Amino acid sequence: MLPPTERLKEFGATDQQIQALKDASYEQDKQMVTLRANVERAEIELRHLMDGATVDKKAVTEAVEALSAARGELFKAETLNMLKVRETLGEKLFSQFRQQPPPQRQGGGMDRPQPPAPKGSEQ
Repeated sequence: MLPPTERLKEFGATDQQIQALKDASYEQDKQMVTLRANVERAEIELRHLMDGATVDKKAVTEAVEALSAARGELFKAETLNMLKVRETLGEKLFSQFRQQPPPQRQGGGMDRPQPPAPKGSEQ
């Protein structure tokens, strides 16, 4: 995931670095969709084999190996994507950026504060 442009500029990233990250992010995003789908398909296949009335040990083993390979490819891509960000920003800027907590998001979403629990419902 690409950090916000404003935040990169705060840390001293150049326009050239920011554009390089945007270009790489576009390609990486497309790649990650495919890799996550490969993992999900492999999980579905394994679940299907395990839920059968009878279980074919060889087919299950092959499905486990396929799932493991798909997860490995996803992990590899995530790691190489982070390495690309690091190489593009340089060690100093990358280190500074990583040490700062992410900014608070505005609006809804999973990070939205929850309303207080009704009185008497403490757990």
